[in-house]
Amino acid sequence: MKNIKFRKARNKDITKIIIMLLMMYKYHADNWPKVFKQPDTGRLPTRKELKKFIQNKNKSIIVACKNGAIIGFIMISVKKEKPPFVSRKYGYIDEIYVSKKQRRMGIATELINKARIFLGRRGTYEMELNVVGDNKRAIKVYNNLGFTNLWLKMTTYRYIK
Repeated sequence: MKNIKFRKARNKDITKIIIMLLMMYKYHADNWPKVFKQPDTGRLPTRKELKKFIQNKNKSIIVACKNGAIIGFIMISVKKEKPPFVSRKYGYIDEIYVSKKQRRMGIATELINKARIFLGRRGTYEMELNVVGDNKRAIKVYNNLGFTNLWLKMTTYRYIK
């Protein structure tokens, strides 16, 4: 990961983060059209929402930069589980994205490691995320980082007659 630096996002990064979110949503819609619809600007977080996200002490956006340009990011939050589940405080990966040309270089792994540090400093000992069940590359990365299957959401695309 030569020349790649990681830092907390700044307000000036919001436009690039929105563009990357749009690319990520499009990637999901193209690969899993039965689950994700094609993105539109009405579905994206607003600049104001992202600014609040950046300023919230229990949330963060960490960016990966190469030669000063943002090539990936992770959005993380501290969450609290409520009944009927066991009460607990945990970290949650809201979004993670690495530019297509920069993948398979360990950037997502390092973003998750930076997220662990941020979340650990806020008293969390667990981290969760959601991933599409047949996103094999992402699942492999997450498994290698110690994530295991906690929930299994199942569906059928055929209706019962």
